[in-house]
Amino acid sequence: MHPFLFSKKHLISGILCCFLIASCQGNSSAPQQPDEQNTEANGSLIGQLPQTKLLTERIEKEPNNPELYFARGSMLLSMNDANAASKDFVKAITLDSTKALYYLAAAEVFYNVQRVPQAVLVLERAERNAPPDPRVQLELGKAYYTIQKYDKAAEKLNPLLTQQPDNAMVCFWMGMLQKDQNKTQEAIKYLKKATDLDPKYYNAHIMLAQIYAQSGNTTALNYYDKAAAIDSTKTEALYGKAMFLQQNNNTKQAIATYQKLIEQDPQNQDAFYNLGYIYYKQNDYKKAKEHFELATKMNPVFAKAYYMRGQCSEKLGEKDNAKADYNKAITFDPELKIAEEALKHLK
Repeated sequence: MHPFLFSKKHLISGILCCFLIASCQGNSSAPQQPDEQNTEANGSLIGQLPQTKLLTERIEKEPNNPELYFARGSMLLSMNDANAASKDFVKAITLDSTKALYYLAAAEVFYNVQRVPQAVLVLERAERNAPPDPRVQLELGKAYYTIQKYDKAAEKLNPLLTQQPDNAMVCFWMGMLQKDQNKTQEAIKYLKKATDLDPKYYNAHIMLAQIYAQSGNTTALNYYDKAAAIDSTKTEALYGKAMFLQQNNNTKQAIATYQKLIEQDPQNQDAFYNLGYIYYKQNDYKKAKEHFELATKMNPVFAKAYYMRGQCSEKLGEKDNAKADYNKAITFDPELKIAEEALKHLK
């Protein structure tokens, strides 16, 4: 594989981030991180918002009512104000430390801004102070998995699997745990069970596709297709399928799949880049150059795309253009040694 062909590793990491956010309750769009906004949960600005004004007035009359803070925090979270929401959730916990729901809400804020260690601290506090709750146990298992504390993740997930063997989400995260410990067959078993229990479980289908794709097994295509059918608004399935086809020399179908992906996501820089690479390998340097150029338009600091466009220019005898692109590649990524070598060769 060409050193600059995009692999599935960056795809998996991006998907996992989405998994954590999507599996929490509440709003799916990422809010601003705590401490990045000027509003205060208990300040006048929040009180002036039309959506929260009534709740704020009630809080002023009942300052020790945790349910009101929780309600306002949930509303603020739906408005993407993570900083203000987190303060209300913490206040609710302070007033009533026995409600698991308050801890889960606070942990969600940290999940959504990818601050998983803070979410872990909140959930561990929930275990100490609130009555046992399988939701807290599952979220802790997921969080421990994410920060690679696999033994602790297993401590939370194994009992849940015994108590709730037909819980698709528990099976999914057990599968993820096995996958990261290189227990591939066990991972497949749990992920397949998750899809059996919930045929619309997009994340489980995607991860099964990735596992099969890594070994070159064409079963991956089936799972990519199923995932795409489950949620046509997401691009991971099409991109993963195109990558699999490309890496297994099914060029014609790979091109068609990338083109379908671009129709769905016209700003997808990686699709343009990989199409460019396919055409480059076919010695169609003009068409390849056009696609690398489109990739740089989607991302003006895409160093590898500039390098590959320079390669195309060099093949086409456009040495000045090639030099310009190699220089751009080095500017945007000083560690791109192959661009330095190409520039030296031209000089």
